[in-house]
Amino acid sequence: MPRKLPFIVFFLSLSVLIFEISLVRIFSVLMRYHYVFLIVSMSMCGLGIGGLVAFYLMKESKNLYPIMFFILILTTITMPLSVILIFKTPLRDFLSGYTTISLIPFIPFLFAGAFFSYVFTEFGRWSGKIYFADLLGAGTGCILTIPLMKIFGGINIIFLSAIIVAMASLLFADFQKSIKIRMIPTVLVFVMVCFTFFNRDNKIFSIPYIKDNGSGIIKPLFTVAGDLESKGRIVYTEWNSFARTDLVEFFDIPDIKYIYTDGDVPTTMHYFNGDLRTIDESIKNTVFSLPFADLENPKVLSIGPGGGLDILVSILGGSKDIIGVEVNPSIFSIMDRYAFFNGNLYKYPGVKVYLDDGRSFVKRTKEKYDLIFLALTQSATSQSTSGVLTEGYIHTKEAFTDYLEKLNQDGMIVFITQNELLLLRGFSTFLSILNQPHKSGLSNLMVFMVGEEQFETTPYRYILIVGKSALTKQRQEKIKNLAEKIGVIPVLVPDFVAKPPFDTLGNSTDYHKFVSEINRRLENPVNIFPVSDDNPFFLDLSFGVPGQFKKLLFLVILITLILAGWLGFRDLKNKPEKKDFLVLVFVMYFAIIGTAYMIIEVALIQKFILFLGHPTFAVSVVLFSLLAASSVGSLISQRWKEKLLTKSALAALFTFVLIMVYTIYFHRIFEVFLYHNRITRTLLSVFLILPAGFFMGIPFPNGIRIVKQFRQDVIPWLWAINGLMSVCGSVIAVIVAKIDGFTSSLLTGGLLYLLLFFAGFVFIIKSGDLKVSSQKGEL
Repeated sequence: MPRKLPFIVFFLSLSVLIFEISLVRIFSVLMRYHYVFLIVSMSMCGLGIGGLVAFYLMKESKNLYPIMFFILILTTITMPLSVILIFKTPLRDFLSGYTTISLIPFIPFLFAGAFFSYVFTEFGRWSGKIYFADLLGAGTGCILTIPLMKIFGGINIIFLSAIIVAMASLLFADFQKSIKIRMIPTVLVFVMVCFTFFNRDNKIFSIPYIKDNGSGIIKPLFTVAGDLESKGRIVYTEWNSFARTDLVEFFDIPDIKYIYTDGDVPTTMHYFNGDLRTIDESIKNTVFSLPFADLENPKVLSIGPGGGLDILVSILGGSKDIIGVEVNPSIFSIMDRYAFFNGNLYKYPGVKVYLDDGRSFVKRTKEKYDLIFLALTQSATSQSTSGVLTEGYIHTKEAFTDYLEKLNQDGMIVFITQNELLLLRGFSTFLSILNQPHKSGLSNLMVFMVGEEQFETTPYRYILIVGKSALTKQRQEKIKNLAEKIGVIPVLVPDFVAKPPFDTLGNSTDYHKFVSEINRRLENPVNIFPVSDDNPFFLDLSFGVPGQFKKLLFLVILITLILAGWLGFRDLKNKPEKKDFLVLVFVMYFAIIGTAYMIIEVALIQKFILFLGHPTFAVSVVLFSLLAASSVGSLISQRWKEKLLTKSALAALFTFVLIMVYTIYFHRIFEVFLYHNRITRTLLSVFLILPAGFFMGIPFPNGIRIVKQFRQDVIPWLWAINGLMSVCGSVIAVIVAKIDGFTSSLLTGGLLYLLLFFAGFVFIIKSGDLKVSSQKGEL
């Protein structure tokens, strides 16, 4: 094996991972996160299909070095070209049709997959070392993306990923021993570097405004193509690995700026010069002032303060102790940069704002509060990261229970949303918590809304106020009177008002009946039942599994079956022999590995989000730990010469055992260590993930080395099947979680490894184990 080959594989894997994450970040700014997941998943099918490209290239040519060099060059070019085509050509009109647009980034993944498949086919005897480089490159990409995204932004990081591929091409060019060949990647590196820095400063290529066709796929910021250009402008943009954050001002509203996180529902920053006496009356009359009709000088916790309106109103309400917990680091940068406009609210006397996940903070804090704000927290709770769909834990039934426990006896929670259906889901969740035998939770709840004429200027539309204790008639009346005074509409005040859809509640405490009554009034039923920590899909209002997920799963499985069937058909033309039977065995082998690995990866990421305290940080820690551990397992497996199938089967069994241990003990471990500092929690997370990752890294390279001995020509097909089933695994993980929770997803991945163990040993018992020989063709 050429000495530089592992470095080439490392760089290519690094660039593919960075490219993948950057696509997720870019599309997340434009689209709802489910569609981002679908686009990236469909695009990544190219990694698998690339194996077939490699197969036919190897079939037609004996000297593949020039062709593979050309494929690396094509990968370098098509990575940035795909983004240019999507955003700078008429193809951008297809952005609301996610199926069509996914075919464009599919191409660079296709070329990368072809190269990987070629390497594993030609140098399969060293697959342990090659897979080590592959996984280590991907793991490194998980870590590097965090600082690179902040420095260069989502668009420019695409060009960086192309530069890394060009560097891999430069190393591969050494095999050609031609100065002219080496000049091609050298020129590409130079051009890409210059363009990256030029575009970072001049923004030649950026995300355009999109006209939505009414599908609801495109997010608010990018559906106002004509309006924003004529009525306002984006004054500041900042990228990080969590989100892109934009500060927008409208010319006719000079005293308010809007902060969009990933282009979604904005939070508002109001003008404040630091002098409370000069505060505009409109700020005093916002929905945030309602609880102050009853609470005096309360201790306040704001989860997701954003532009700081809830902080400002709390200061006006007499609060001297205000804690904010903001998950998006760019919000801090914007609040500091525009401190002259917002009165430096985040550093105002009596105010402390922490960078953390709100739910994780609440779980760890020992403080109690009089008032907890949850305003527009829905816009930053769910995302798709690295091809993995993750959900936050801000709005689960357990989360709302935690918030209630952190309240003083007369304390309140104020839940504010732009979406009426999300308000109803929040209402049903609190009702399910507060209901007790012989005691209705209805007396703890009040609902308000702003007038529809204000919808265009404010995202703070629907308000749910929740008391830890039953709200007395006097407390209800105080808040109701203030609401009517400032023009906010009381929708449900139990002792006074009950407007639709709450008018049929009566004294009912059954949230099931409430949900049924809501759906009876709607043309299309929605799922507004409470969600749990194990199934935290608060924003997904559909019953069952979304149809797009089913279609994607069906399509990927269908393509995989066609490939497996075609491979079997080719072998039927020959005399059936043991080695032909082996091909079918290893089709199942690589399909299970691809599916199980991704299911476990997705489930582990979700499980660690709350424990580690930040979605992006959890994704980086889990992915890096899992991939790095798997790379070590792969490297060690390279030393083995005998009983490879036995060792792979045992590795699968140990993986299953560890997954069972995780399922049983994760919750207890997290409860004990959640209150430790982040360094301790991170080290513990790495320690927990490493064993499973180590064993999960063994079956793939062992399988390649075995197949290399008897049917090298099928390795590209097996690569394709493994790649496609990896995409399938990520979809299955989400589907299972949607139906029965992420614990079931984790168990599903573990059970697939158990299936791999049994299948391996059944084969060994019937046919004996396989030994790697130094001579090709011997078994």
